[in-house]
Amino acid sequence: MDEEKTSKPKATSDSDEEAPVVVQEDSSTNNINSSAKKRNAPKKLMNQFNFFERCALTEEIILRDKEVQTTPPTKNDFCTYTTQWIIYDAYNEDFLKQQEEKEKEKRDKIAVHASKKSASKKKKNDVTEDQTEKNMLITAKFLERIINLNTMDAIAQDFRYYEDPSDQFRGRDGTILPLWTMTYDKADNLYVTDISWSPDYFDMFAVTLGTSQGHLPLTDSPDVGYVCLWSLKNPSYPEYINQTHCGAMCLDFHRNHGFLLAVGFHDGHLAVYNVSLPTKEAQYMTDAVNTKHMACVRQVVWVKDLPDGELNFYSISEDGTVCNWLLMQSEMSKTIIVTLVLDIEPQITLGGISETLIGRGTTIAFHPENSGIYLVGTNEGYIFKCNTQWSSFFMQKFKAHEMSIYRIDYNKYDPNIYLSCSGDCTVKIWEDKSDIPLLIFDLLWSVSDALWSPFSSTVFGVITEDCDVVFYDLDADKYKNICCQPIQPESQYQLTKLAFNWRMPVIIVGSSKSTVIALKMSPNLRLIMKPPKKDRQT
Repeated sequence: MDEEKTSKPKATSDSDEEAPVVVQEDSSTNNINSSAKKRNAPKKLMNQFNFFERCALTEEIILRDKEVQTTPPTKNDFCTYTTQWIIYDAYNEDFLKQQEEKEKEKRDKIAVHASKKSASKKKKNDVTEDQTEKNMLITAKFLERIINLNTMDAIAQDFRYYEDPSDQFRGRDGTILPLWTMTYDKADNLYVTDISWSPDYFDMFAVTLGTSQGHLPLTDSPDVGYVCLWSLKNPSYPEYINQTHCGAMCLDFHRNHGFLLAVGFHDGHLAVYNVSLPTKEAQYMTDAVNTKHMACVRQVVWVKDLPDGELNFYSISEDGTVCNWLLMQSEMSKTIIVTLVLDIEPQITLGGISETLIGRGTTIAFHPENSGIYLVGTNEGYIFKCNTQWSSFFMQKFKAHEMSIYRIDYNKYDPNIYLSCSGDCTVKIWEDKSDIPLLIFDLLWSVSDALWSPFSSTVFGVITEDCDVVFYDLDADKYKNICCQPIQPESQYQLTKLAFNWRMPVIIVGSSKSTVIALKMSPNLRLIMKPPKKDRQT
């Protein structure tokens, strides 16, 4: 009963408010309720971009075993007996060696200083001696030139002023007057392979001395050659001599830089010399097998400089290629322009494979007005008309001679006319774009060289191997020469090259024994052709 009284609340009146009921719960029930509330509470979102698991941040270290096996070092057994006195003596020996090395270094420094002083004195003495030698050489050359001018005063007067008065009684025939005969004694057994006049000095020309390709003996090797500069003021000795490693075959002066001389050699090498320098070494030289020609170089020709001012020249060789050489800062750059392919039968067959025949180039001539067009003559008698822009196409190709072509030369006044000479004893006049000659001249002897005269558009000169110098004037007679004069004994000499002076009426003829002969043309050989009359039908 007492329990019921305590459990039941006391009754109150209606007017009184109800009292709050206090319910006591256990602590265990409270914990359960709180955990339930947490579960029922809304969850906070996790940042998936900045969250990383801890296991992903720790790199797994993989342990590996590495073994290296080497040969064991050699072992040497060494036994000795040592005491304090032995160690003391070893230290003393080492100290004495150090002192000796220091004294030796001092002596070496003193010797080097003394040698520098003596070398400076020697240099001063050498400079004074070199200057003295140069002054003596200049004086000796001056005296030599004065002596030559005095002893050959009559020839010098003829060279400058004499005109043959008998030409007015010969009609149109003329003569040539021998002036000087110049010979380099050390090369008396060599041929004059090419001649080129200097563009700066009208009385100076250069020659190359070597063994001609057609006259190369089987027992002699062309291992000697010379490049010589001659002056008409001193015909007794060359002004410049440069011995080459093999026979020099061709040369050409640069038209704007007259001190640059391009030279081609018998073994396929090429070189450019600066004849104004005291040194005889080449400024540019081909030195590798893949940059030089594979056969003898027959002609070199300087052409117009490139737009950026770089110098370049062309060469023709018996290996059948025409190459362009560009002078770089320290070397020559080679570009093969064209290969002379002969499409003739029969072709060479080696091991069942047919090979095309390659023409051996002998001469090259550029068009006077269009520097991109040039003509090439071959040893087989063909003439190729080529363009520098095309390497696999010929503008024209035809059989011009029966033997080797030695020279092709454009007319100085009409670039549509050119001539060619050959070993078949003929000289032919050609018109551009035609493979039929306009005129054929048979000289009965092998023709060595032929050139148009720079003084007349109708006159050209020819030299033959029987030592005759022949002139033709197409305006006077188309079938007969106006001058035929022997200048050397036929049994001793052979004429090889011809060159016209660009200013004076003088020609230079080279022979087979390093002899160079200067000849003056009479007035009839340099008459200017008169224009045709208006009423004359042409």
